[in-house]
Amino acid sequence: KKFLKSCFKEKSFILDFGCGAGYFSTLFNPKKYVGIDINKSFINLAKHKYINHKFYNFDEKKKLKKYENKINYILINNVIHHLNKKQLNESFLFIKKNCKKNTTLIIIEPLMPKKFFSFEFFMKVLDIGNFITNKNGYKERLKNYLKINKTKVEKFSIGSTLILTCKFRIK
Repeated sequence: KKFLKSCFKEKSFILDFGCGAGYFSTLFNPKKYVGIDINKSFINLAKHKYINHKFYNFDEKKKLKKYENKINYILINNVIHHLNKKQLNESFLFIKKNCKKNTTLIIIEPLMPKKFFSFEFFMKVLDIGNFITNKNGYKERLKNYLKINKTKVEKFSIGSTLILTCKFRIK
């Protein structure tokens, strides 16, 4: 959490894309945070547990319109490796449409373990993300949507994680 908090400027308005049950929402000012997730159960749990923060199910995505001129940071934490090419395209089109032009994206993704049949490998297999890859694999998947400004690999508990700081490509 401490590391994640350091990635954002203090007065920023955050869209947490793939917020899950809202675990990271407490890092941010409730008036400057909105979370969205596809899982309705997670959103209901987040709404119940973190009542001062705003959370929406993807079915309610039209409600994000009221935030589009406020969002200047997007957190995408452990989401990309779950999305196929079509879902990735739809997600980035949606996100780009609902934020400021100069929005910064912080993307955090697990890296494919170097050793198969290691504890790290089994933990990542249990995650059920079909698109876990290496640093270059993520760059390749994202190159049509984002300009990657900074790449960093961090070691957290049992594995390595890729952290990307990006901006949208202008088309």
